[in-house]
Amino acid sequence: MARQIATPRKVGYRMPAEWEPHEATWLAWPHESSDWPGESFRAHSVAVWRNRTVAGAGRRVRILWRTADAEQSVRRVLKKCQAI
Repeated sequence: MARQIATPRKVGYRMPAEWEPHEATWLAWPHESSDWPGESFRAHSVAVWRNRTVAGAGRRVRILWRTADAEQSVRRVLKKCQAI
C-alpha cells in the first residue's frame, strides 16, 4: 500500500491570489550570481524597487535571504535606500 504524503494542500494551505487578504508578501533577495551575470548591482536595485513598491502600497514585506551575513547586507542596502 502506498504511503500517503501530507501535502500543503491536504493540510489546508493554499496560495492566495494577489488581491486576496494576506498577512505579508514574501520576496526573495537575489543571491545567485549566475542568474544575473555581471549584474548584481542591477539585481539588487530591482529588489530594492520591488520592496519599496510593495511596502509603499501598505503591505508588510518579508524578505528571504540566504545567510546571516546576507541579512546584515540586505538590511544595510534597504536602509540606505530608504526602503525599510
